[in-house]
Amino acid sequence: MPEDPQARWETQSVRELMQQDLRDALASPAGGPAGRAGPGSREPGVRPVLEPRLVALYGVGQALMAEIQVGRRAYLYVRGQAWPAGYAGDRGVYQLRGMNGACVQLERGEDRHSLCLRMLLGEARP
Repeated sequence: MPEDPQARWETQSVRELMQQDLRDALASPAGGPAGRAGPGSREPGVRPVLEPRLVALYGVGQALMAEIQVGRRAYLYVRGQAWPAGYAGDRGVYQLRGMNGACVQLERGEDRHSLCLRMLLGEARP
């Protein structure tokens, strides 16, 4: 018996829906809106694939969460916790150094990044 698409949608969490949207966007053809230049590309505004990218920032007050994509992996950071969910003590992932309603600061050794909503919306880097 085929699965009812409406029943499936009703049981998905917001996070699952956001992850599915991200997977769909990444799977779009190279010529489509989510297409990327090759690894050797020097086009302005094109960032390396393994550089962290803010995918979503949601919540309010002390209950802020950020979804960060590094390469093909997505990590969920919760305000007040240094490590992403499920990666406590993993030195290979970025640690959360700060989070407010607009920006997330990450660090891995000497590699530091400040990811802001402006970047998510396509505006220039801070």
